[in-house]
Amino acid sequence: MNTDKLKAYYANYLSAGLDELKEVYDENIVFRDPLHQINGLDKLIQYFADGRKGLTQCEFEFHREVLSEQANIAVLEWTMCFGHARLSSGQKVVDGCSMVEIDPVSGLVVAHADYFDVGAMIYENIPVFGRAVSFVKRKASGAI
Repeated sequence: MNTDKLKAYYANYLSAGLDELKEVYDENIVFRDPLHQINGLDKLIQYFADGRKGLTQCEFEFHREVLSEQANIAVLEWTMCFGHARLSSGQKVVDGCSMVEIDPVSGLVVAHADYFDVGAMIYENIPVFGRAVSFVKRKASGAI
């Protein structure tokens, strides 16, 4: 089981072509993140095309990888650095992980689930909403 194509694609996310997704993902890919579930490669390509709009920067750095050869599953820990025209200025950093299932015959990803803090990525970077999210996080951390 090899995750090199997947990691290379995301390491250069903005410069990687959308057609290159066909070399990474199976036609029937099931892709999930905290906001969406996408079924099928054509819909995933459209999702990525839409998601790139407004991005000024986006790279992933991979830290650790845990492989389960018997289950054809890999868990990848990453940090995403990105900038977006509609969010607060400056570079944003979000930590997360992906769990992927890879078809042992084709080597393509058949299932991909991302896990990350949506608040840190989006909500905290919207001017009025961000202050409210930060307030709630401060209150919640003080209550524990």
